[in-house]
Amino acid sequence: MRIVSLSDNEAADSRLFSEDGICLYIEHGGKKILFGSGASPLYLSNAERLGIPADKADILILPVNHSDCTGGTEITMKKNPDVSIYIRDAAAFDCACKEKFFRTRTGLPQSFYKNEKYVKKLINNKVLQNVLIEEEQLISKIQEIAEQISQDYEDKEIYLVCILKGSVYFTC
Repeated sequence: MRIVSLSDNEAADSRLFSEDGICLYIEHGGKKILFGSGASPLYLSNAERLGIPADKADILILPVNHSDCTGGTEITMKKNPDVSIYIRDAAAFDCACKEKFFRTRTGLPQSFYKNEKYVKKLINNKVLQNVLIEEEQLISKIQEIAEQISQDYEDKEIYLVCILKGSVYFTC
């Protein structure tokens, strides 16, 4: 398994650009998977700098319908019309942000998620038939990352803010 951060608030590599968004490139079981598409198509230029074939992804997982995770979705579909897009049923709704006194829509329009040409499967929270990463592999990778963070920040005070649903378990 290989996981590479292509887009995030901080660049993982000095050759990369950062933005307020998330896009992870995952290779597993012969599949190329994107987790999020960032806030813009920036992830594609970062992938090109790293020699990663993100434009040939088999699967795009949209964790939430927010522009931080969906901004590069349309260009992803143009570059690879065969990409399968997955999103939880509960996340396939319009999302809004508050700007001063007004709420503005963010993310992809709800009509996008109803179009079977693009969204191949909606993941029901209760049923996920195709397990992409086995539990043991996930636990092993989490432990590996935790050990690396412990080494990198040994004897340093570190402040963490968890922002995504479910991230509290990793923050602890």
